[in-house]
Amino acid sequence: MVGSRLGRFDGEGPGGGGPGGPGGSSGALTAAAVEDGRGGGGAQRPPPPPKWPWRGAGGRPPRAPRPRRPPRPPPPGHSTSAMALGALMLWFGWYGFNIAPAYGRGGSGTDRAALAARAAVNTTLSACAAGLAALGAHWAVIAPTLDLRAASNGVLGGIVAATATCAFVDPWAGAAAGAVAGVATVVAAAALARAGVDDPLDSVAVHAAPALVGLLCAALFARPAHLASLNGPTDPVCGGLVYVGRGGGGWTQLGVQVAGAAAIAALSAAAAAGTFGALRAAGRLRVDTAAEVAGIDHVDHGGPAYPDFELRTREW
Repeated sequence: MVGSRLGRFDGEGPGGGGPGGPGGSSGALTAAAVEDGRGGGGAQRPPPPPKWPWRGAGGRPPRAPRPRRPPRPPPPGHSTSAMALGALMLWFGWYGFNIAPAYGRGGSGTDRAALAARAAVNTTLSACAAGLAALGAHWAVIAPTLDLRAASNGVLGGIVAATATCAFVDPWAGAAAGAVAGVATVVAAAALARAGVDDPLDSVAVHAAPALVGLLCAALFARPAHLASLNGPTDPVCGGLVYVGRGGGGWTQLGVQVAGAAAIAALSAAAAAGTFGALRAAGRLRVDTAAEVAGIDHVDHGGPAYPDFELRTREW
């Protein structure tokens, strides 16, 4: 939870963006034209940048009641329906998050309504494709069940990936990027669990992996005409590798996107290390073992917030 909360901040102002995003800070990566429609590779709001939850979860051992590699399945979640409702709320809110910057980024003579419509369509298709792909990947890799949590995480991964691509790609590419992002959420969550990293919210899987997918897919599928409508005909951006090929600068754009992703990860890691290090030195990074076992609701608020969940956990 610390990683998820603190991870919302990496310098993106209300009108700003990650490197290359609309209104983002100028610098080497902006000059090299990192295509990142709404700061999708950095800290979107609400999701954290890639390294924050990793530093928060990976920098500490698992919670006391949770063994490093549990010999049995984890306790049941409190409310699957509430979880799905929360995912749908985020999905709905993301339309404003992706559409408004696309509309505002259009220059003079640009059909801003068309830009906004493309962002909306690509956000929708990416979310749908990611949810279905995550559902299929969970069936194939984890267990042959139609897992709603996997589908919900996949949807969130899809809209994270769409944040970097929605204004630059055609609908088919938006759906393709979403499908890859959905699979990435399942694979990343399984890999972290196997490594023993205690990330109960799957923050890294839902934010870091799809953000990287979105940045790379922008380099592959960005349509030159869409880039020109957003950035102007004199902008040095060349377009996606699928359209311009190796001779037209496609590899250059892919290299710029990789460099942008590495820079975002390095900056986030440094900021997170400093923040979590200070909290740890002050003794505020983690509660003591007794509070973990009893539950923070009991310690801080004098009673359980979810008594039905507590009963089921005790049975577990």
